[in-house]
Amino acid sequence: MTLVTLVEMARVTAVPLSYLLTRGQQVKVVAQLLRQAMQEDLLLPVVKSEGGEDFEGATVIEPLKGYYDVPIATLDFSSLYPSIMIAHNLCYTTLLPPGGPQKHGSVLL
Repeated sequence: MTLVTLVEMARVTAVPLSYLLTRGQQVKVVAQLLRQAMQEDLLLPVVKSEGGEDFEGATVIEPLKGYYDVPIATLDFSSLYPSIMIAHNLCYTTLLPPGGPQKHGSVLL
């Protein structure tokens, strides 16, 4: 990244320039959430880390399995989502209706 790009990213995301070089992507998202929460007079919970933690891993929330017909927001900072989708053939186009595939003429749906 060029210096101009870093400065503008720091300005837009409201994080110190040094955070862009030493921290991951999550700090930028959290900063945006905090900024929006302040504008709407909302409070966000803060989870304090326990002492002795040398490395902060990813936050993984166990998903609720099922088919959703409404938009779902995901944050995948390491681009693992596409890899998992490809590896397990998970896609709305591979969803089978209850009772299995239906034949319509010569096309199997």
